[in-house]
Amino acid sequence: MPKRTQHKSKRISKLRQKNHSWKIFQINKQFKRKLRNLGLAFSVLVATAVVFGAIAVYRYLENPLVSASGAYPASSWDGQAKFNLMLLTIEDENNPLSPLLEFSVLSLDPQNRSLTVMTVPTTVVVDFPNYGREKLASVYALAALSREKQSLAYVQKSLANFLGIPFDGYVLMDRAGSRELENALGSPLTFDNLKQLLSPLSWPKIPALAVAARSYLRTNLAVRDLAEVAQYSLQVRFDKIQNVVITPELLVDRNNLETVLEKYFVDARVYEEGIKIVILNGTSSPGLAGRVGRLIEHIGGNIIDLGNTTNYFEQSLLIGKNSGSYTVERLSTIFNIRQFRDPASFSEDDPLQIYLQRGDLILVAGLDISGSL
Repeated sequence: MPKRTQHKSKRISKLRQKNHSWKIFQINKQFKRKLRNLGLAFSVLVATAVVFGAIAVYRYLENPLVSASGAYPASSWDGQAKFNLMLLTIEDENNPLSPLLEFSVLSLDPQNRSLTVMTVPTTVVVDFPNYGREKLASVYALAALSREKQSLAYVQKSLANFLGIPFDGYVLMDRAGSRELENALGSPLTFDNLKQLLSPLSWPKIPALAVAARSYLRTNLAVRDLAEVAQYSLQVRFDKIQNVVITPELLVDRNNLETVLEKYFVDARVYEEGIKIVILNGTSSPGLAGRVGRLIEHIGGNIIDLGNTTNYFEQSLLIGKNSGSYTVERLSTIFNIRQFRDPASFSEDDPLQIYLQRGDLILVAGLDISGSL
């Protein structure tokens, strides 16, 4: 008799000696088999749930939160480049004529491991495109009257013109959202209170904050990017945080304002590259090259000349031999430029040749930029 069969017969005999009938033995055997199958099915179910849960979390992190009305493009942050975020609080997000209650700029500078928080009182008077001089508090209501129809694109355009700095994203909430977030946090929404979330004792508050943020925050950032911005901001050393207030008196002294903006919003990597930049207006919009140049100077760009093209350009473009530079990458992101050409691709009698010989990088501002700046 084979050894396996002998072993099996002995096991059966042993069970019978212990008053186990063959029927009971079969029942137990079937029960164990069903138990193993049930365990296998449960394992498959858990594995499936984990996979689908991971996919859901990934989609949650990748998708932006609810966007405010308008066509402000989706944005992301790589954690390395300079990043300027608009923070806006309005009266009621459902009312397109709501006044702007608070406005500040959060500027992240990973190169210097620093953070700048610039606050602008909404009582200051600003020159708005097509509307003249109005209080900053009116910007959200004016957006509702603009062609963009209560668009954050109009708000971005107005504030970029006003300050001359690029905005990579926005976070907007109203009074109701502010109250809900404060209830979830258990304290007022201040930088010091948010910094307490770094303590493990405060981690239980994070799920409630996430739910409130999903319901009440309006932003063009994905959850993952917003979390990275928050994490970076909360980990910056106290002595690396600058608080700047743009007062009405500072606005009167234009030269002093320009100095302040260049001091706190310069991008160290753009400044260090020192690429010679020429800005050309490729549209019929007067002063476009100057507005673009002011913004680039504030981030540390080396502007050597401004001019106009003889032809109109629907789409903006960059011309140079330094396509892999950080400056080109940053300008492409700020102005959403997708065209880059080598100077050698232009004929010798092209009107742009005079500018190609002066600068290392030419930015031709087309109609796409004039519509957003």
